Amino acid sequence: MVELYIFLAIAFVAFMILFVYIQNYGLKKTYYKIDFENLPQNFNGLKILQISDIHRKSFGKNQSKLTLMIESENPDLVVVSGDILYCYNHWYNFRFSYKKDLEKVMKIFDVIAKKYPVYYTPGNHECKSGYYSEVKKELVKHGVIVLDSGVNIIERDKEEIAIIGLKDPTFWGGSNVVTDEYIKKTHKELLDIKKDVDNHFIVLISHRPEMFEVYENSEIDIVFSGHAHGGQWVFPIVGPVFAPQQGFFPKYTRGVHEFGKTKLVINRGLGNSSMPIRLFNRPEVVVVSLIKK
Repeated sequence: MVELYIFLAIAFVAFMILFVYIQNYGLKKTYYKIDFENLPQNFNGLKILQISDIHRKSFGKNQSKLTLMIESENPDLVVVSGDILYCYNHWYNFRFSYKKDLEKVMKIFDVIAKKYPVYYTPGNHECKSGYYSEVKKELVKHGVIVLDSGVNIIERDKEEIAIIGLKDPTFWGGSNVVTDEYIKKTHKELLDIKKDVDNHFIVLISHRPEMFEVYENSEIDIVFSGHAHGGQWVFPIVGPVFAPQQGFFPKYTRGVHEFGKTKLVINRGLGNSSMPIRLFNRPEVVVVSLIKK
């Protein structure tokens, strides 16, 4: 009987280790087809693959699991919505080194930026790390198009769409908690950028989903965001437990949300934030196909 209890205990521990590993490293793809009346015809079916909130995490040797998953989709372009680093020194992060972390993350772009246009915009962790200028330099060196409050035009047979990257509001300085002042400045910045491409279909990469009113009031067509980490822990009935800025039991952590003419895509992210473990919330790669309605 004692042997049976020992066996069951070992089996339970092994199951829990496997379960936690899958929850934190078992990559999952999520697909969306989103309709737009104003999408230029030549961009019908455009496939955009999104990754977000890598937080210096590794998926296989030299990031091979993640890069192979991206390559299997053969997207038209890849968008990265911030937080490729993890800048805070929690108890499980005592060996923080932005150089080592950056080297780890760049193995992703070593592969995918040679095959697809990759657009990146910075999140709050790039800002608060204090090393953003080095991060940006490294990304550009690896072929990534960095849009920290900038715009890029994509053309197909004389038709165009615009991709805007909006840097995180924490770049305005001060607290990591985004104040109303930061949001107002970010909104004004977005409107200023948008002036030059107001007649275009606009794809926006912006880290924070909770700023949906800014995106709606700016009449953006589609936004790719992250930051909420899917709510980190997700339980039946209870749902997502916590997201930065939104607090406990957040509403905007995943999926596609509509605000007026604006479609907001929220990626659950790949890495972890303040809580080192994800539960019932596997790391996510999002694939969106834009459809001409």
